[in-house]
Amino acid sequence: MRVLIEGVPEKLPAGLWGYRADASHTLLGGALNDVGRAISWLTSTLQISPESDLNELLLAHPDPVTPLVLPFFSGERSTGWAADARTIFSGVSAATTAAMVFRGTVEGVAISYARIADQLHDVAGETRQVG
Repeated sequence: MRVLIEGVPEKLPAGLWGYRADASHTLLGGALNDVGRAISWLTSTLQISPESDLNELLLAHPDPVTPLVLPFFSGERSTGWAADARTIFSGVSAATTAAMVFRGTVEGVAISYARIADQLHDVAGETRQVG
């Protein structure tokens, strides 16, 4: 996730990166390691068929029994830059299904993106164009 701003930010939140794009602009961003890897791991390890219709599951209202998943399968690239971070599953019980773990992992990825978006918004303000 990236945003182009005018000038150089006075303060860069921990975990975001910034590159000078030209004399008057800076490209700010944050990145995640494991979005594709998380989905690949889920489908292979939990034996969820790639053809499964998971749309209903992902579009459902939040459910308090969905496990909380921090999706750091190969470390955290942003915003903490912790190479040794690993995935954590919380709230898993004998009643937890593969579909619930899938939903929790996707929610964990979304929360990670939201954290980066919030940090970028703090620095750049409202986005005027998405490209």
